[in-house]
Amino acid sequence: MPKLGSRPQGDQARGEIRHLGIKYANFVTGDGDGFDVELMKGFAQHIGVKYQLVHSDFYNVIRDLLGKDVVRKGDEVTLAGNFPV
Repeated sequence: MPKLGSRPQGDQARGEIRHLGIKYANFVTGDGDGFDVELMKGFAQHIGVKYQLVHSDFYNVIRDLLGKDVVRKGDEVTLAGNFPV
């Protein structure tokens, strides 16, 4: 278990954990429950922050995580745009 001083600073400063949940194999279901959800809710409670589930999918998870779209042109891949994270 990590020491209290090693808590994620960004999550603690915002007062919440944003969990990117992909509906897959009952880790995150369409109803907003599942193994990953329960695990992250418990972690949020343990470090004293709110939990927020953000539904995502395999096509948009990079954009949802980084706030950028993945753009492919031939052999090149770049990140573009600004999206809320």
